[in-house]
Amino acid sequence: MKFIFSLMSLLFLGACQRRGLPVQPMESSNAVATAPKIAFFQIKVIEKEQHYEAKIVQQQVVLGILDRPINRPQVVENQWIISFLDGKKKVLEQVILKNPLNRYLEFADDNGVFKSYSIKKHEETFFFRVQQHPAFATLRVEQILPNQQKKQLFTIRL
Repeated sequence: MKFIFSLMSLLFLGACQRRGLPVQPMESSNAVATAPKIAFFQIKVIEKEQHYEAKIVQQQVVLGILDRPINRPQVVENQWIISFLDGKKKVLEQVILKNPLNRYLEFADDNGVFKSYSIKKHEETFFFRVQQHPAFATLRVEQILPNQQKKQLFTIRL
């Protein structure tokens, strides 16, 4: 499992680094400590009756800079907002994901009729990446409800 996660991390690393930046050798350990980093997270979440249990399965940090989209994606109902907070509960970074517990399948059957199914899962392991910040203290996950309201699902201390 670690091999697969490491391989995925390397593939995503190539896709998320900025192109055209000159490569400069790191001359000291201080330069490496202050260099920009990307954090890759693999999280397992289990939906119980009235709450969620979550834990970080694997975390890997590599040198690099994430490309930032010019426009922030529109947040829609049922998506998850993953927020990284510092010790004072200030949001430092956010990632918006489709709800990993909901899977949508679309296909054409043998007769060529288009079919679409929604599957609700109660347990899932999902993956995302974020620009690392040294002050990350807590990971908070919220779900977008109707009328753009938010429901906090779980938090993980880093």
